Amino acid sequence: MEERKKDKYPRCIPRYQHSLHYPLGYPKSLSTTEPPPDFYISPLSKHKKHFHLLPTMRFTLIAAISILSTLASGLALPDLTPRSLVIRPEIGVVIKEDFPTTSFPAAPAEVSRRNGAHNVKTLLCFVVPPCSGKCTISFSDALTATGSRRLQLFSLGGCAAGGNTWISKPYTDVHKATFLVSGPGLAVVVEDFGLTFDCPVTTTKYGFELQPVWDDDSVTWDISKGGLIITCG
Repeated sequence: MEERKKDKYPRCIPRYQHSLHYPLGYPKSLSTTEPPPDFYISPLSKHKKHFHLLPTMRFTLIAAISILSTLASGLALPDLTPRSLVIRPEIGVVIKEDFPTTSFPAAPAEVSRRNGAHNVKTLLCFVVPPCSGKCTISFSDALTATGSRRLQLFSLGGCAAGGNTWISKPYTDVHKATFLVSGPGLAVVVEDFGLTFDCPVTTTKYGFELQPVWDDDSVTWDISKGGLIITCG
């Protein structure tokens, strides 16, 4: 009699019922005498009727769990990147020596002088909220710059206001700095007499005046995008 061929897998196990030994997504109702993919029968499992995961499947599941844990932990982390508060002027007024009773809008802001005369200045008002640390004044991103390309910064005896003119404005107070402007980018600080100061603990207004330097000078800027700013913190 021809000897019966041995089955590749033992037939003592009619179906795979232990959910802990199924791959993810494998149909539990499937009835078959062949083990699921990536399973093998160990010598001990023939007696216990259990299938065991192949090592490759184990590593795959461990890697997937590790990746999911990393993503979940990353989403839970707060954004701790420090940020500085940039404050732009709330009011800008251009005043001109040739028109002493007229107020001009700062569109654009301008500082200029031609042949030692025809002076044009810009008055600014900043409203700085309470913040900690040091506040710093800087100038950047001029629209145009010709001649000496310099401007001097003075504090005012009060905040600039709409309607200020050459003969009607807060008094010019303290020379704070001189900047050398080169167009886009940060201006070079030529003189610094107080560009850094303690930030206010209550909302405070600061008035500034920008003046031309030497006989021929012209600098213009958009106060909403560049020019003089105060950085808090």
